[in-house]
Order: sequence, then C-alpha cells, then structure tokens
Amino acid sequence: KTEILDSAYLYFTATAENGCVTSDSIFVKVVSKPNADFSIDRVCGSLTVQFTNLSTTDDVQWEFGDGETSTEVNPEYTYSDEGVYTVTLTASSGKCATTVSKEIEIEEFDVNIPDTVYSCDGEPVSLNPGGNDEYNYNWEPSDSLDDPNSPNPTATVSVPTDFYVTITLDNDSCEFLDTVHVAIADNPEVDFSFDNRCGDLTVDFMNLSSTDDITWKFGDGNTSTEENPTYTYLESG
Repeated sequence: KTEILDSAYLYFTATAENGCVTSDSIFVKVVSKPNADFSIDRVCGSLTVQFTNLSTTDDVQWEFGDGETSTEVNPEYTYSDEGVYTVTLTASSGKCATTVSKEIEIEEFDVNIPDTVYSCDGEPVSLNPGGNDEYNYNWEPSDSLDDPNSPNPTATVSVPTDFYVTITLDNDSCEFLDTVHVAIADNPEVDFSFDNRCGDLTVDFMNLSSTDDITWKFGDGNTSTEENPTYTYLESG
C-alpha cells in the first residue's frame, strides 16, 4: 500500500520464475474533493424554499428530504406539507464527491392581514378580523390599541396611522411581519324625505343623503337598498 500525496508515476518491476523481468509504470492523478455547502432562503410561513449552491462546483445533486431530487444548480422547491426535512447536497468534481446535509423546518402560516381598514370619524376599528388564536401577535404602536397582543386588536385613532404586527409560532421558529393602515373616513350626511299619500298605505321615500350606498329599514322588519323606494305597509300604524 502506497500513500500518494500528489500526482505521480508509479513504476514496478515483475520477475518471473524463469528469470524474465518486465517493467512498467502507471500514472496516478490526485483529484481534490470539491467543497460542498449551500444556503437556505425561505419566506416565513411559505412552503417554498430557495436553495443556493455555495460549493466549488456546479455539478450537484440535491435531495430535499421528502424523496424528491434535483440537479439544478440553485433550485427553488415547494414542499407539499409542513415538517422537518433533511436536505442533502452532493457536489462532484471528476471522480470525487463531497456531501453535506442540513435540517430545515417547514411551517405554513395561515394569515391574511388586511392592507387597509377604515375608521369613520375616528371611531374604534378592528385591525385583523381574521386573526388566528394559534399564533402570537405583537402590534405597534401599542398606545392606541386595547390589547397589543390580541390577534384582532381594536384601534382608536383620529389621524391615519400605520400599525406594525409581528406574528410568531409558539416555538418562535418563524416570524411573519406585516402592516395595517388605518384610514380615516368621513361619516356621510344622512337625511331623507317621504310622501305619505293621504288614506293610502303606500309611501314614497326619497334619499337626501350624501351617498347612494344606503339601507332602508321601514320599521316593520322589512328593508330595502333602493335609492328612492316606494313601500306599501300592510296595515296602519
């Protein structure tokens, strides 16, 4: 057994029983193993992961830990389920290869934070009606909120305000950041007139408000969204 530290020729001589001698040589080329490494970039709460090859070669084989593989240099991969996966990268260079593995935890966030909510003349407004009690919330600025750690806090502001939220799981392994803008909307002017025909149960209503987005309640349990409805009551009252 010969230890070879660098590429070299090896010479050998063989002598047969009859005294014949044969000489030959073989060239041994020493090939360095490539360095293998990669980085992981993922959006918190997403099943999609971007893998970046940091090896000294682009001849790579990826194993994503769920049975799927790829030979792309920098693959983007979407897992089908949450879980903990061991990702393995094999970097090859000629006849030699180096393998490196890393563990990744995939967690999906089920969050749908609204971009904007509206407060009428500074009235209290909910920031996140679809909040999930399974997550941890931290809202800022907190001085205008009833509970800065609530999934759906109530904000009371008199001017347009941005609220920033950080959402985490119990194990703090993933962090989701978002912003909700509270816009201040003016209350519309509301008024109407009516024409009650003498001796008739039918009434003509006319909208005099500053908006056409209206709902009428006629006082007997019936409603209408017409702008200027004509309504017939069933009895006097």
